Amino acid sequence: MDFSSVNWLAVAVAAILSLVVGFVWYSKPVFLMPWLKGLEKDESFAQEANPITYVFALVSSFIEAVFVSFLLNTMGSTTLVSGLTAGFMIWLGFVFTTHWVNDGFSKRSFGFTLITSGYHLVMLLIMGALLSVWR
Repeated sequence: MDFSSVNWLAVAVAAILSLVVGFVWYSKPVFLMPWLKGLEKDESFAQEANPITYVFALVSSFIEAVFVSFLLNTMGSTTLVSGLTAGFMIWLGFVFTTHWVNDGFSKRSFGFTLITSGYHLVMLLIMGALLSVWR
């Protein structure tokens, strides 16, 4: 892995955007209530989040962005379309399928799978586009 090929500022921005999109995605006007229903939890559950969880989420998003950057560099992706395509393919091949199986065995609804994996689709599209174009 060639760490010199990574645009660290773009990776940091992608990681921060992941949290911002997550705050919107899992907000009450968007998907909070159906997500909580899928978890069989109420609103108090969402308000009880441990602050360290957000640190873990940021670190995880940073790691994800670094590896998406490595993958895009290996693919030679430098355009918006190739970045979006790569983000979609990563999501479909790895994220969606994993969520679908895990949620199925956990007896979660397909709607729940669409909510949780949909967030990752949006993020991988953003990461793919951002990290392909911003070199």
